[in-house]
Parts: sequence; structure tokens; C-alpha cells
Amino acid sequence: AVKQLPADVPLTLTLHGKLDEFPPYVARLREMIGDDPRITLAGPFAQPQISDILAAADVLVCPSIWYENTPLVISEAQAAGVPVVASNLGGMAEAIDVGVNGLVFEAGNAAALAQQLRTLAQDREQLRRFSEKTPLPMSVPDHVTRLDLVVTGITAHADHGVARATLFDAHDLGVLARIHAMGAGVREQHLVEVLAPHRERRRRARAQRAGQREQVVAAIVVGLEVGAA
Repeated sequence: AVKQLPADVPLTLTLHGKLDEFPPYVARLREMIGDDPRITLAGPFAQPQISDILAAADVLVCPSIWYENTPLVISEAQAAGVPVVASNLGGMAEAIDVGVNGLVFEAGNAAALAQQLRTLAQDREQLRRFSEKTPLPMSVPDHVTRLDLVVTGITAHADHGVARATLFDAHDLGVLARIHAMGAGVREQHLVEVLAPHRERRRRARAQRAGQREQVVAAIVVGLEVGAA
């Protein structure tokens, strides 16, 4: 997508992910990048570095070409105040309020992604608005409440003979809800304690560098099996 944009579009791209697991794919990426100074293959990073990685990015791109649940990297970016541009599939699209805190594009369509990146690169005010509207992660009590509503709804339908073909009964769903909530608690702690405090840090840094950096920095932090980069 970046290769399709003219050089005068103020954008740089940093790709994060393992470079040794799929050598043929990485070799093809290097060939595609060539000597384009706008694109950097940065390789992997340790988890404690995630806040610094996101603090340096203006937008996170999640260009998966297959259905995802809800990638944690999207929640991490939003918790840090980084808008997301993602494929219009599954939980990726559901995590974004399009036109309010991010954008989506047709999965696998590099031209469509290029257009969204051009839009943000040339409209700093929209990028700022998106950043301010990125949602904080859902609290564990709210998460459990939503799961309870889902379980209650399924049980109610089942009582009327509507959903008896479900794979789980009400007890199973309750257990799954509690297990899922425990996992949500770990994620919430990570998102709230580690990343959310960086929202203000990013805003201050963005204000300081407004007159110093012309490029919008896009980061891909979802591995390298992305297809539409």
C-alpha cells in the first residue's frame, strides 16, 4: 500500500514482527521494499517495549487477510491513544468506530489501504480527533456483565425451544464466562496499568513534535503475515 503512494505523501511505515520464522515471505517483503526509505523492517520487540513502540506511532495498521477474534494489539493501541486502521473482517472491524476513532478497508486490497493511509497522512486534524476518541479497555465488571447478558439471552431462547442445538448449556456458558473474565482481568491490568497512562504522554509528545516532523508514522505490529502491506 505504501509503495503505491507518491513520495510526497508524508508517511513512513515501520513493520514489527519475527523475521526468521518465514524466510521466503520475509525475502519477498525485502524485495518489495527495495530501497524505499519510507519503509523499515524493525523486527520483533520485547513486550515491555510496547508502550515505546506505540508512543512513536501515529496510527496502527492491522491488515490481516483472515478473520480475527479481537487482536490484543488493537486494544493495546487504543489504550495508548493510537488510532487503528484495520481490515474489514471479524473482531478487527467491530473494535473500530469507523470515522470516529479509526478506519477500515477491504481485506487484501492494498489500494484501499493506501487510500486510508493517504487520508490520515494528509489530514492531521482527523488523526488528532481519532486519537482523542480511542476507547479505553472495558473493565472486568463491565466485561462480565456483557457476558452474563449473552448467557442469559441464550438461556432464555433455549427455554423457548429456540436454541437447544447450542453446543453449551447454561452451566457450561457460565463457566466459560468466568474463565474468559479471568483472562480479561489480566488483559485489563496490562492495558490500564501499562498502556493507558501513555495516552497523555503521546498527546504531549505529538504536540511537541508537531512542527518538527512532517511524516505520519504508521506501524504494523501484528506480525509479518499480512498480505496487504
